[in-house]
Amino acid sequence: MSNPFTDQAGVATYDRARPYFHSRIAARLADLLPKSARGVALDVACGTGQSTVALQAVVDRVVGLDASRAMLRQRRSPDTIAYVQGSAERMPFIDGTFDLMTVSLALHWLDRAAFLHEARRLLRSESWLVVYDLNFAARMKESALLAEWTARYRQRFPHPARNKAPLSAGDLTATGFREVFSEAFVHVEVFDLDRLVRYLMTQSNVIHAVREGRDTEPGVERWLRETLAPIFTWPTGTFEYDGLLKVYQKIA
Repeated sequence: MSNPFTDQAGVATYDRARPYFHSRIAARLADLLPKSARGVALDVACGTGQSTVALQAVVDRVVGLDASRAMLRQRRSPDTIAYVQGSAERMPFIDGTFDLMTVSLALHWLDRAAFLHEARRLLRSESWLVVYDLNFAARMKESALLAEWTARYRQRFPHPARNKAPLSAGDLTATGFREVFSEAFVHVEVFDLDRLVRYLMTQSNVIHAVREGRDTEPGVERWLRETLAPIFTWPTGTFEYDGLLKVYQKIA
């Protein structure tokens, strides 16, 4: 699987357009995890640092890791957070460095076996691995037309190869982890047409279509505006995302 965000040109747009829900997850982890888990944390595939900044509020120290130099150039709070460029499958840290490791919106791009072996190597005994994701649902409070539109959108811009399934029991057993907590949640965002188009332009299926030459950025943006405009009967719309939070523990 090839991560379409590794060399993304529009990183600044990505940082502004993506929903910010990470502080909600950080607060949930503060409730769920013991104090021993809130020492030194590693945020894997941190992107521009949205998730890293949120984690900073609930741990003593956090490091952000990402493979993309472009993403890290746009990193948030660089004066108070250490960021490192590197692969999730071969992380440049010594054994037993971290009490907590998080992965937000990125597990589906990783080589799972390689990443989990690295996570086990870097986490201290009985430490914690947290994986959470968010998916744009075909639900809009103000209009039932979004479901039909989403079907057209996904047909026109299919996703590149990725693995969206949660970690399996086999994945965990083979690498020395156990699942201890799972929670589904709903995140709500209010978009006007412009902001929704900007967000959709950062999705991997759109980026993939442009890179493969099946469409152009102006062409995609024009199609999005023309097809979404009839859905906005009000200046803004209320959109739901389906989220999933998973907490795993390293087996001693």
